[in-house]
Amino acid sequence: MIQIQRSLKILKSESGLSLVEMMIVVAIMGILSLILYDLNLSILTSNLFIEVKNDLSLQGQQALNTIKNRLISSRLLLVDSYVKPATSGPGTWTGLGSYYIQYLQPSSQYPPLPTIILPSGTYCPAGCPSNSDYQNVIARSESRMVAGQTLPQAITQLVPLNGQAAFGLSATSIGNSILFIETMPARQVRHTFGGVSTDYLIDAYRLNYYYLSQNNSNSVAGKNYYIDLIQWESQEFADYSQFLQIATYIKQQNTSDNPIDIINQLRNPTTSPFPAERGRPPLKYAWDVGKAGTINISNIAGSIRGNFYCLDATAPSCTGGYISSFDPTNNNTNDDFPLTLVGSTFMIPSNQVKSLLPGLYAGASQGRSYYTIAFNNDANSNLNSTGLIPQNIPQLVPLRFNPYDTSGYATEVGTSTSKFMGGFEIGIISQTVGYQVNLRLVLMGDTGGILRRMISNETVVLAAPRG
Repeated sequence: MIQIQRSLKILKSESGLSLVEMMIVVAIMGILSLILYDLNLSILTSNLFIEVKNDLSLQGQQALNTIKNRLISSRLLLVDSYVKPATSGPGTWTGLGSYYIQYLQPSSQYPPLPTIILPSGTYCPAGCPSNSDYQNVIARSESRMVAGQTLPQAITQLVPLNGQAAFGLSATSIGNSILFIETMPARQVRHTFGGVSTDYLIDAYRLNYYYLSQNNSNSVAGKNYYIDLIQWESQEFADYSQFLQIATYIKQQNTSDNPIDIINQLRNPTTSPFPAERGRPPLKYAWDVGKAGTINISNIAGSIRGNFYCLDATAPSCTGGYISSFDPTNNNTNDDFPLTLVGSTFMIPSNQVKSLLPGLYAGASQGRSYYTIAFNNDANSNLNSTGLIPQNIPQLVPLRFNPYDTSGYATEVGTSTSKFMGGFEIGIISQTVGYQVNLRLVLMGDTGGILRRMISNETVVLAAPRG
């Protein structure tokens, strides 16, 4: 009996928590769980924000540095030109780059957005989204000399001064695509005749075209696509005028001599006597680059294709290569051409077409965040007023490329330009020597439900190509 009473006392002392006590414990644990969840979500959101911001900054800077490095080696900018009026009213502009882009071999993988071209209208090669929300507009070099300007003002000002619009770069000149000729390392060749060898250098060039393309593989900011920045590069071309000079000199030294061995070395560098040349890509065409900036308006196709010649008779649009009747030693000018012209179907051949922003497709590793070139002039996107990307670049206030009001294009081009894509912007200022090319790239990430606001990044690069 005593033992039973003792056991009952022990059980009574170990009877546990009451219902009220358990409810209090559960409530405290719930509050702690909410605090920990919010803290964990805050950490994840902060990590995602930092990752996206760093990712966009790195990708944007790398892309613009690639363009800048090629611009530094440019021979000629094939851009349209714009002459600003001294007073109010529309200016005048002349096409060059917009003519060339119609003769670039198009990419089926990265078709460009519809592109505004001369004389007026929109160029849309096979595969481009004809109903796109945006357009490519080729950048224009703008004449800076207007009434009241001094030379220093003319060559240094990108941004309009307050109340003095004539002193700034016109909205009409801002573009989002650019085409230029890049100087490549010269080709070293050796000519041998009669046991005597002579070494020569022949310059080489390629075209670079940067434009915007629409990719439908990811949806960003309420759209079923994202916008990508594409690098189109042509094959390399030998300098025709230099080849002509060498061929003429060889022929004048001995009429029975010819430059076939030079052509073979250019066509097949593996046969070159110079080890450094053997790994370089073969050349199929020569280009009279000195005439690249001259366009015959009455025969645009002929004046562009008329500067390309065949080094390789088997190349597309080539029915012949070296002309055996070439003889510059007589008075007959008809046999002064050592190479055959390309055919009437010639398109400037591409070597490589790729995205400069391959990370846009993958996005951030956390939270399924997708990237795009910013829709920063799109009033129909799901960005609210607090999420719009600023028109000014804080680090370079008041630098402002895209004035958002693109109505000036309609006056100059004769077509609607409300579809101008302002996420990639190019402003070109003619200088006494060469140009100042201003590049602005704005990227944004859509982090969905984790972080509703868009994260934007702005990068500006200034490049001064030689020609």
